[in-house]
Amino acid sequence: MAIKKKNVKKKKPDKINPETGLSSRQEEFARQYLYPTATPIYKKLTKEDIPFNATRAAIRAGYSAKTAAQQASRLLRSVKIQLYISQVQKPALDQFEITQERILGELASLAFSNILDFVTIHEESGQAWIDITKCTREQAAALTQFEVVELPPLKMVDQGEEITREVIKTKIKIADKRSVLELLAKREGMFQPDKLDVNVTNKLNTEDKMDIAKRIAFMLRKAAVDKDKQEKGKKQPSVGKSAGKKP
Repeated sequence: MAIKKKNVKKKKPDKINPETGLSSRQEEFARQYLYPTATPIYKKLTKEDIPFNATRAAIRAGYSAKTAAQQASRLLRSVKIQLYISQVQKPALDQFEITQERILGELASLAFSNILDFVTIHEESGQAWIDITKCTREQAAALTQFEVVELPPLKMVDQGEEITREVIKTKIKIADKRSVLELLAKREGMFQPDKLDVNVTNKLNTEDKMDIAKRIAFMLRKAAVDKDKQEKGKKQPSVGKSAGKKP
C-alpha cells in the first residue's frame, strides 16, 4: 500500500535588497531593534518590547521564539546590520543633533559631578545647604531628582518677639557616578577583561541599565560604521600605478 506524502509548503527565501545586502526579515529586525512596533504576526507589544532588546526584536521580525536569542546575537554581529541600523536612525540623530562628542560630554558631566557643585557651606559654622544658583547646565545634567517640599510654618521667639518662619525642604539626587566612570574607563581600555566586575550591571536599576545600554549601543554602531568605511578604503586600488612590468 502506497503511503501518501503530505504536501509541505516550502518557505520562500527572503529577497535580498541590493542596496543593503540584507533580506527583508533582517531589515525588519533592525527596525524593530530601534523602534518596537506591532506587526500582523505579533499584534500586541508587552513590557519587554522596548528599544535595543534584540531577542524581542527578532521575534517581532518573524524569527522563531526558540532560537530568537541566538539569531539576535548573530544578527547584531553583522557589519551590514550595524550599518543599516545606523542608516535607519541617522535622521533622528541629525534632527536632535546627537553626536558621539555630545554623548561623551554628557557622560563626563555625570562621571565628574561633585556634591560641592550644588551646596554652599558657611565658613564659620560649617553648616551646609543646597544652593543651585551658580550651577551650570553641564553640572545640572548630573541631577536626576530635584524636589522642593513646603513644611508647616515654624513659630519661634526672636528678641522677645514671636515670629513665624516658612520652612522649605529641598532634596536633590545625583546620578550614579560609579557605573558611568566604569563605562568610560572600559571605553578607554583601562580595565583588563579578567579584572572586570561582571556584577556591576546587577547593582543598577532598570532605568540606569537602559540609559547605559542605549549609549553603548550607539558607540558600538558608530565604531562598526567607521570600521566598515576603513575596510572599503583599503580595498580600493591606488590610482596612477601601473600593474605591468616596466619596459
